Amino acid sequence: MVLAIALLTGCSTLQSKYGSKNRDKNAMPPQFGYLYSGMVSWAGNWCYFVSPYMKKPISIVVAPVMFAFLLIDLPLTIVADTLFVPFELGVEPKAARLTLTDECRFSRTDLTRD
Repeated sequence: MVLAIALLTGCSTLQSKYGSKNRDKNAMPPQFGYLYSGMVSWAGNWCYFVSPYMKKPISIVVAPVMFAFLLIDLPLTIVADTLFVPFELGVEPKAARLTLTDECRFSRTDLTRD
């Protein structure tokens, strides 16, 4: 149950819509009004695997966990993004749409710093 809650609260769709402490700190605005923004966020997470932080010893633990999370998160993100479609069509975007390049740049930052 705890694992399910942890995975659902970390869903790429929810992070793209509601942000997180690290996304806010890195000027990643909420993506209301954009279809399938969760998928853009999800795809950007793969950039972590080519980031300089993968050279740290902890990556031996982090990489497999991140890989498993991304595989589990894919269907959840697709479903959540699809459920958001009617809502997104009625919302005027207030921020620029983030691109895969933006998401990649964010995924390659050191998120362990305060």
